[in-house]
Amino acid sequence: KRRKQRTVPVSGATVAALRAHWHDRGRDFDAPQARGRLIAPQRIPGTRTALERHDAQPEDAPYTVDAFGRLVRTAVQRLARESAALADFSTDDLVQLANTSAHAFRHTFGTRAVAREMPTDVVQAILGHASLQTTSIYVRAERRRMLEAAARYYDEDAG
Repeated sequence: KRRKQRTVPVSGATVAALRAHWHDRGRDFDAPQARGRLIAPQRIPGTRTALERHDAQPEDAPYTVDAFGRLVRTAVQRLARESAALADFSTDDLVQLANTSAHAFRHTFGTRAVAREMPTDVVQAILGHASLQTTSIYVRAERRRMLEAAARYYDEDAG
């Protein structure tokens, strides 16, 4: 967010997927020189001049700060072109898809972390919020979800 570097904890399944991705590229994810290059953004631009200056090859160019954002936008655009893939989507699903962004993953993580009772100060640290008040947005989102679920429960009793 705002081009700040963040440490992002990921699941074991994510690490396994990254390891497989590197293996498919003929690279060793666990090699000492690979440490941090796949997960943390680097400051070497992907331009030919910058790569030459740092004695790097184009295939070794690190992920850029906005690479994940571009990946999400591309995936959404490809999905939007596949009308068959969208046939079972509700209107709400389509609206949510249209509003999907890399930043939405932060909100999903924050909301799920709070729902799984991760301490709010830990969520704050992971998301890099300066203020606990900012992190409390996720607590409010979880409360709203709880109230909506309770309302649906009682609506079913009435019907």
